[in-house]
Amino acid sequence: MALLGRYLNHLNHLKTNSPALFHHSCRSYAAKKSFREKYQALFYPQRPEAPYDFVCQIGDPVLRQKCDLVDEQLIGLPKFQSFIELMWKVHKLYGCVGLSAPQLGLPLQVVVIGCTEEECKAAKSVFVQPIAKKVLINPVMKVLNYKSKVTGPEACASMCCYSALVSRFSEVRVEALNEKGTKIAFDANGFEARIIQHEIDHLSGTMYVDKMEPRTLECSVWQNVNVRKGNCQIRFKPIKDSLLHKMKLI
Repeated sequence: MALLGRYLNHLNHLKTNSPALFHHSCRSYAAKKSFREKYQALFYPQRPEAPYDFVCQIGDPVLRQKCDLVDEQLIGLPKFQSFIELMWKVHKLYGCVGLSAPQLGLPLQVVVIGCTEEECKAAKSVFVQPIAKKVLINPVMKVLNYKSKVTGPEACASMCCYSALVSRFSEVRVEALNEKGTKIAFDANGFEARIIQHEIDHLSGTMYVDKMEPRTLECSVWQNVNVRKGNCQIRFKPIKDSLLHKMKLI
């Protein structure tokens, strides 16, 4: 601030005593400012507009805010349908079981879940089970049995390469709108109930690390890091058949 003040005083002196030098100095400052802006644009690009075609990571404020309800009249619009298609595209790219709208930068109450038998086999985990594809808009969840909870591993595409044990209710009932705006209601248990609770948590700005058993948090690829003596990289936007793409991400 002091440097800027001295520079402004200098300009004021030139303006009073040497108008020609004043205008030259202003042009020089404008040129430097233009260069600085270009430099910043090159090395600090502006944040992309949502929705993203990638999954944002923990630390992004959108993951910690309460999501807005979707206006039912908007569901049938082409732009909203394109967003649903984008969610499924990213869901497949990352090998997710579930994905929520805020993970793509939009704080809306939208969730997609689904896992085919082939995807379950690829996950190579006894915990992953097939789930029919569903789009849940403005979902409302009710716990069916508060006395029955199961502890199991969870990961999240918004917390890349980490996992932990989380206790979840084993039976829930869900009411929501589907991608056509039709009201749906169904009961879920076991693995599907876990995924639904995980994704609906996202809609209130909650992540699994808020509910995990603290000492169980681990890097899912820590062994790989050790074998490679730390000489490895993580892609936050996976490519097909990569290690991350084959990992179980929720």
